[in-house]
Amino acid sequence: MKLAKPVTNKGGAVMLAEDTELTVALIDKMRGMDIQGAFVQGLSGPAAPKDEMLSGLEDRFAGVSNEPRLAVLKRIMRDHLEGLYEHG
Repeated sequence: MKLAKPVTNKGGAVMLAEDTELTVALIDKMRGMDIQGAFVQGLSGPAAPKDEMLSGLEDRFAGVSNEPRLAVLKRIMRDHLEGLYEHG
């Protein structure tokens, strides 16, 4: 992963430049710097069409349709997937 925008501290000073390669060590260091978040380069939305994602969800839960707790989890995941496509 690379940074899409510079990471700044609360005072606005740049701590990490745009395009900085994020390593495990650097991410750990960022945690110690009280950085609230960062923008990383990558996809801005889901990688697959909505129908494909929902079909995959149905496939994954096909064998457990009689499990009430898994039905709740499936509903939560479906709602989340639906939300990913609302703004696209």
